[in-house]
Amino acid sequence: MKTILVLLFIGWVASSSGQTFQVTGYAGYSVPATLKGNFGKYKLEQSPNYGVFASFILPGVKGFPGNVNIEMQYNLQSSELDQQKNNPDRLVELGTASLHSLLAGATMDFSRKKVKPFAGMLVGMSVLYPDAYPCVTRFTISVLGGARIAISPSVGFRFQGQVFFPSVYNDPDAGFEPMVAASTGVPPNAVVVCANFSGGIYYQFNSKTKQLTK
Repeated sequence: MKTILVLLFIGWVASSSGQTFQVTGYAGYSVPATLKGNFGKYKLEQSPNYGVFASFILPGVKGFPGNVNIEMQYNLQSSELDQQKNNPDRLVELGTASLHSLLAGATMDFSRKKVKPFAGMLVGMSVLYPDAYPCVTRFTISVLGGARIAISPSVGFRFQGQVFFPSVYNDPDAGFEPMVAASTGVPPNAVVVCANFSGGIYYQFNSKTKQLTK
């Protein structure tokens, strides 16, 4: 909640200074994510995800089909965390885990019409809070693509698919064997792939580009 309020405050400051600013609240569905280890496979089950985008829409540049947007994102996914053990072959339920991601980067619109396809890349940090283990913070790269659909000069829909790549590197407690000493269970420099599909409604503040093109 504090992160969302900070993003809204940044938007209010930006709009007060004349900068075009867009805020999007969204919800969606996260597909299962897995991480292979020496003791088995860890899995975040499918679950809903929620979040907010704060977007600074930069002035259009001649020769580009659309606008470049500076984006900030907060995303929350709360899932069941399981381990599929290798020996013996059995499933261990490790409780729930919340994955919080705070990212920033850029996207580009490929049109200036009512329907604006876009794609981009964000970087930042993801923090995993599992019930069974201490929290883990990791550098994250994310790629995303989708479309904004304007229904008025200030309001519209945003739909996207997004993939997160949190890195796990040389971490002795990222994949330890439950109920045993903290021996390394995840190979160094592994990457978790977390994907989701989401949609929401945006509101655009102080737009200097409110004129819609059919």
